[in-house]
Amino acid sequence: MRKSIGIFFLALYFLALLRPVAPWIEYYANKGYIQQFLCINQDKPKMACAGKCHLQKRITETNDTDDENLPSRINLEDYPLSVLATGGWQISQVAQPPCVLNGAYQNGYEFLMSNAPFHPPQLILVNKWLTEIT
Repeated sequence: MRKSIGIFFLALYFLALLRPVAPWIEYYANKGYIQQFLCINQDKPKMACAGKCHLQKRITETNDTDDENLPSRINLEDYPLSVLATGGWQISQVAQPPCVLNGAYQNGYEFLMSNAPFHPPQLILVNKWLTEIT
């Protein structure tokens, strides 16, 4: 069921993609009929229009209908991201939850201070490596 719904929506998507190309497909599929009956310039054979005047008319109709369906521009100031962005509230007006200290919390951090001087580790392998190189 889900696969068939997906195929249906995919077909609708491809059909919507073909909408701007539809006048050209229709023109080339019905070129003879358009030349004989729908061409505006039939009485002017020097123009050699071959029905392209009808194609141009269909293309402008398609482009004009696309512009009418577009929504008007959205003003982002009408849709604030938060209440604070509108400037209607101050941070001091926002209710602050009371601070509650949990007495059961135990700090498990222990620092063992050593007063002994720091001695870097001795590298015995370095001496062996140096003797192998030389």
